[in-house]
Amino acid sequence: MELLTAELIHRGERTVDGINSPIRAIVRMADRDAVVILKELAPTLLAAECFAALLLRGWGLNVPEPVLVHDHEEKNYFGSLEVNYPSLKQSMGFNNLAENIRAQIYPHMAKIAAQWKQTPLCIATDEIIGNKDRNIGNILWDGGDPWFIDHERSFDLLEQDDLNKMVELILLSDTPKAIQTSAVAIIFTLLPSIIDEAEQATAALDTAKFNAYIKSRTPGWASQVIKRFPQPDDLLSVNT
Repeated sequence: MELLTAELIHRGERTVDGINSPIRAIVRMADRDAVVILKELAPTLLAAECFAALLLRGWGLNVPEPVLVHDHEEKNYFGSLEVNYPSLKQSMGFNNLAENIRAQIYPHMAKIAAQWKQTPLCIATDEIIGNKDRNIGNILWDGGDPWFIDHERSFDLLEQDDLNKMVELILLSDTPKAIQTSAVAIIFTLLPSIIDEAEQATAALDTAKFNAYIKSRTPGWASQVIKRFPQPDDLLSVNT
């Protein structure tokens, strides 16, 4: 496992969807020039993004390859090799819809997400790294397999509502129980050694705290996923 590094050659002017105002940029790596999506992040968030991207890729989730980019002043940026897909939000034309129409679109998006083979893995890994921001803007989709981006808000680095947003979406589908079962089963296939490999690959960014965060939650990974879905007691309490 290796974290790619590159030199920033050209900043693009065209921004793409995202809260950090990411841009397309051209970078020079050891063996080639490449287009990346570039984000300027605080050092801790930069480290979290790099660590999470390598970890989730190591566990098989479709995450664009991360690149640590520096400019001529040796300032660091997070880059990811471009996956030329729109976000799920863009694919559904969400930004152009009225609020009442948006509510009607969510069940349709849930039906789409329920069919992705990667959805149970996404639910499991988001829970493990404490990613509470899997909104429809950071899922890339163009009719095939999805790609997942933006993990700097994981590891409880920022205060957020305690949600697994992929679960929240899947609960609007017809098959939440089957997906819950698959997500729990997948947890037991994830190799813990990948966590250490991700830390070693990002050691220069001081990511030991993210390794410790995950391992502190290890005994409860499966139960945490289960609790994200409605339990029998929740259903009974409706009538009490």
